[in-house]
Amino acid sequence: MEYLTKYNEKYALIIGINEYENVNNLEYACNDAQEIKNILIDKFNYKSENIELLLNTEATKNNIMNKYMDYARKTENEDSIFVFYAGHGYTEIANNGDVGYLIPYDGNVKNLYTLIRWDDFTRNADLIHAKHILFVMDACYSGLAITRNVLSGSTRFLKDMLRRYSRQVLTAGKADETVSDGNGPLPNHSIFTGHFIEGLNGKAKSESGLLSANTLMSYVYNKVSNDTYSQQTPHFGYFKGDGDFIFNIEEFLGLFADAKKEDNDILITIPSVITKNILDENTNTLVDKVKDLISNDKNKIKVYDLVNEELRKVLEIINTNSFDDKDENAFSKRIKEYEDTIDTLQSILIVICYWGNTEYVNIVKKVFCILTDSIKSKSGISFLLDLRWYPIYVLFLTSILSCLESENYTILKNLLNITSEAGVFNNETKNILNMASSEINRYNKNFSMFNDKPNYYFPLQEYLYKKLQPKLDDLLFLGGTYSKLFQTTEIIIGFNYAVKNYEKESDRVWGIPGIYAYKYKMNKKIIDEVKENKIFDKIGMFENTEIDVAELMVKYKKYISDLNLF
Repeated sequence: MEYLTKYNEKYALIIGINEYENVNNLEYACNDAQEIKNILIDKFNYKSENIELLLNTEATKNNIMNKYMDYARKTENEDSIFVFYAGHGYTEIANNGDVGYLIPYDGNVKNLYTLIRWDDFTRNADLIHAKHILFVMDACYSGLAITRNVLSGSTRFLKDMLRRYSRQVLTAGKADETVSDGNGPLPNHSIFTGHFIEGLNGKAKSESGLLSANTLMSYVYNKVSNDTYSQQTPHFGYFKGDGDFIFNIEEFLGLFADAKKEDNDILITIPSVITKNILDENTNTLVDKVKDLISNDKNKIKVYDLVNEELRKVLEIINTNSFDDKDENAFSKRIKEYEDTIDTLQSILIVICYWGNTEYVNIVKKVFCILTDSIKSKSGISFLLDLRWYPIYVLFLTSILSCLESENYTILKNLLNITSEAGVFNNETKNILNMASSEINRYNKNFSMFNDKPNYYFPLQEYLYKKLQPKLDDLLFLGGTYSKLFQTTEIIIGFNYAVKNYEKESDRVWGIPGIYAYKYKMNKKIIDEVKENKIFDKIGMFENTEIDVAELMVKYKKYISDLNLF
């Protein structure tokens, strides 16, 4: 699978309505629409024939929806669509919450059928093949079911942002707010679109020079919500996916030019949002609850209950063999299902491993023991059964990395020494981390299907390196330290296997390889740095053994050096 390095085609549907049949007119909506079209052509190399501009009488409900639904037929997977609307919005109170509408030229709020329901865009987006769609609505209405999949101030790998599917939206305000049709930072433009235009012209670029939906959302939110003449607060986020629409993607083509260069991706930081509590209107999320509970040891039982509830949900999926072994996509489907299944439990473990003390060691151990004991059965398709180790391995990776980031060596030490007597292992007591890492690494090459380069040395680790970064960064705000933390986690997992399977008489030692092995062959310091920082000592890596540490280090480095990676 190749990473997207530029959009095959870039489409835009731009709507501006000053004159209405049944509601009050506006003054600058058409100016806003026309200027957006000019910027797309002049600054971002959009083809004029790929831009649909509907102004005033052209912007009827039928015309707007016909043009929008055309994209279901003419777009392909590597295309992008930008939808801009400047006009009136409307909110209707319903039994299960607000319903948001756009008012087309011929719309009448007395007849809801004449309006364009926001859901008409979101539901029909599933029929459109384009990888990225961004909706920017200079209108106020409510009823948007959106999330903040990328938090402001977070970092993301650029190529990964491009590869992932996304449906994003930015609106001028909510139902109880009034859009200002003037007094913006630019003459003859609304406040919202004026700041949006300035963002497009470069003010919303990140420090790395990226201009994306997320950088624009953060910029416009800050500007509009703090504008002297504004009575509105923009609303923004995702209604599907977690990629990012990139406006100036061509400026980054040099980053992808050398296909043989192994480490040519970069981390992009999303500019921060100034105000508090913008990231989620419902701040009482499960993760927030765990953070609050874990701050007081008296709440330990409540934390245990939350973990147990999530653990039951995970067990139900892990022990369900619902995949057809003849399905050529069985592997990727099961990986995706496991990732979705452990999402909440993974977040809770990250919080516990980062902030928890010795009081929480047992609950962490319990999670891994129960998950391991649940996969004793060997009835079924072999590789699908083996993949049940995948969620356990992923939970180990994120838990160890979280402990490292907070220097929580108490929980980390215990993570490395959890054992199980699962019958599948002939009733031997074995280290769960070692079992999980060795079992899932048997399918290392299978993960090539998820990566942009089929010749990655460690496709499993390369995949997880990109996959786990967003969640860890959002919860722990790792920034540029993520790469080093991930490789240190790999080294600890590798040495954990080597130490617990060490035979002094042998002239060889084997550990779990990973990205760090490749890095070591380029820079011999990476393993020594972990030892020099006394991390091995802090986690008791060599405790209760008769291992000559210096001898083990020599053998381990030789093992890494002998790997055929070049």
